[in-house]
Amino acid sequence: MGHSVLIDRRGNDEYVGRAWAQGAAALGAALFVDESGNDIYRATEYAQGAAAWGIALHIDYEGDDTYDSRLLSQAVGLSGGAGWLLDGKGNDTYYSKGERPTNYGDAGIFDSWSQASAVGFRGIQSGGIALLYDGGGKDRYEAGNFSQGGGYYFGIGMLRDAGRDNDVYIGSRYNQGFAAHQAIGFLEDTGGNDSYTTRFAVAQSTSWDETVTAFIDDAGDDVYEGGSSFSQGASAHNGFSLFLDLGGRNRFNYRLAQGSAGPNTYHGGASFSLFVAADDKRNAYTSKMRPSTVSLNGEHGLFVDLSTSIETALKTKSWRGLIQK
Repeated sequence: MGHSVLIDRRGNDEYVGRAWAQGAAALGAALFVDESGNDIYRATEYAQGAAAWGIALHIDYEGDDTYDSRLLSQAVGLSGGAGWLLDGKGNDTYYSKGERPTNYGDAGIFDSWSQASAVGFRGIQSGGIALLYDGGGKDRYEAGNFSQGGGYYFGIGMLRDAGRDNDVYIGSRYNQGFAAHQAIGFLEDTGGNDSYTTRFAVAQSTSWDETVTAFIDDAGDDVYEGGSSFSQGASAHNGFSLFLDLGGRNRFNYRLAQGSAGPNTYHGGASFSLFVAADDKRNAYTSKMRPSTVSLNGEHGLFVDLSTSIETALKTKSWRGLIQK
């Protein structure tokens, strides 16, 4: 029910708290600003841009920074909340693996709900809005379940890394552009030779139960580890999933087909998945999919691998010759 502001102008600083710290708000508003320096932020939960029924901003202008928390941190929008973490530039590390073992029963995996996670109380109140924006640098993101650009129960979670350095993303289950139960998830990386890994599955644009997800990698020679299932442009139960890799020599380590859609037993109807790898510089797939092809996966799943840019393929209609029957 209050408002708070903290501004630090310079220096290599260390902030240590437990909960509701370093830019956090409940029924109020919080503004946390650090303008320069190589800083360390440590907390347990509800920190580093976390809000419930309020607004919280954590802003760091520059420096090689470390963000360390266990749960519900690093841009979290709970019900009625807008939680934003904005980091201008620097080689940053984001870590939030979780605190309690997941209810899914996966050994060694924890629920985190962090790094641009918008979370609602299912059946009670919708989720909020979460935004994690990193302006540049060689960054590393590591988190537990339900993290790295996603929404749960009417939440909207967005993660955008605007740098062109080589970044690393490590998730667990529901990560890297995810959504479940009437929500929206988004992840975009604008460049660099990036690595995307999931410890279990359900990663890299996964839309489950009346949701919309988008995953975009603009450039670079990237490696995608999709885990065991439901990854790399997957949708089910009236979901919409978009996966775009706009160029580079990429490797997709995933045994199932990219761009799969269905089943739809929850509500009937249909789901749609669109997987596009454009401007292919010799992509490699461990699944049955192949470069320079266009094919259907299930009823409404579409896999597209183009040797040119999307604009060129549409203009010249060259994509028509790639259709597999």
